Amino acid sequence: MKLLIAAHTPPPYHGQSFIVKQLVEGLAGETRSGVSIECLHLNLRFSDDVEDIGRGIGRKALLLVKYLLQLIWIKIRHRPDAIYYVPAPGKRVAVYRDWLLLGAAKLLGVPVVFHWLAGGLADWVQNVARPWERFLSHAAYNGAALSIVPVSSELPCAEYFSPRSVIVLPTGIPDPCQDFETRVLPERLKRLARRTEAFAGKKPSDFRVIFMAHCSEDKGLFDAIESTRILAEQLISDGHAFSVSLQVYGKFIDEKEKQRFESLLASSSTTGFPITIHHTPFVSGKEKDAAFCNADVLCFPTYYAAEVIPTVIMDAMAYGLPVVTTSWRGIPELLPPGGLSPIPIQNPEKVAEALLQGVTFSSFQIYRNQFLNHFTTNQFLNGMREAVGRSGK
Repeated sequence: MKLLIAAHTPPPYHGQSFIVKQLVEGLAGETRSGVSIECLHLNLRFSDDVEDIGRGIGRKALLLVKYLLQLIWIKIRHRPDAIYYVPAPGKRVAVYRDWLLLGAAKLLGVPVVFHWLAGGLADWVQNVARPWERFLSHAAYNGAALSIVPVSSELPCAEYFSPRSVIVLPTGIPDPCQDFETRVLPERLKRLARRTEAFAGKKPSDFRVIFMAHCSEDKGLFDAIESTRILAEQLISDGHAFSVSLQVYGKFIDEKEKQRFESLLASSSTTGFPITIHHTPFVSGKEKDAAFCNADVLCFPTYYAAEVIPTVIMDAMAYGLPVVTTSWRGIPELLPPGGLSPIPIQNPEKVAEALLQGVTFSSFQIYRNQFLNHFTTNQFLNGMREAVGRSGK
């Protein structure tokens, strides 16, 4: 079976492009049922960096023409049996782009496999789209050979477009912390012991919170700042000798939000702000490893419209890092039983309460086990290989 993966790989770097990268590099092979999968790749990259998203419409229109021509050439030259495609979230320009690409695929007679890594499309079509947009959306998205959703909460979106088959298959990432038990866990336990002593009034300690995502309001950046501030003030008022820090990792997409953050950062150094905030635009490799190793909790209070299955939560769980996040979309399905409970969106006070629980949280292994049991690359690729192989029969 020949599968054309028509989706972009990094850059820009985010969860969706990273998942596609894994498929391009590792999906080919033979399934248990004996189907051999060969992968072709059409890299539908319209932006080179997160700052480029939503800009340069003229250049992107030319790119779209280029990709349409490449799609036709690949069909003629290689005759793929199916096309893997990630449908757009509920954003008008992205949906229009899908109409053209998917329309071409249908005219060429190539079945489509949808992977729903972005949310909100069905809601947009039902509640926002104009009647003619709704008609064209159904023409483009209806009748996929297979729809794959990473969490069961996305089933209604996939099923709305009447695929011939639909399955739930969690995504996965390579294990970034294979030496968790020998390198990371002992340090987590030492830091927990110091925080426990601080609660008992024996000696001061620190508490390190990290936020890692695109830096935007709907990803939860400003809620993370506010909830961390509330936590610090609570610890001070209760007489506990804690210094609380928030390390922000990620790039800004919106200039106004960047200016808001920088203004807040500048004022915090002169107004007795109870937390220290640091910002690093991007980390990878050893720097990213150090960020997760040195943190005490991930604070990710997202309500981003297209959020489905954030890879940052998988990263954190691989490091046995407690996760304070929201009950938004499919996120609760990622979290382990016995972990910190997800919080309603846009509620910094509740997030601060969860962060306070995180100060003395000790069950680091349950996060690590949740990652190993459900979200590794091998599990993901094996499941994808079987699902795609069945769709091609």
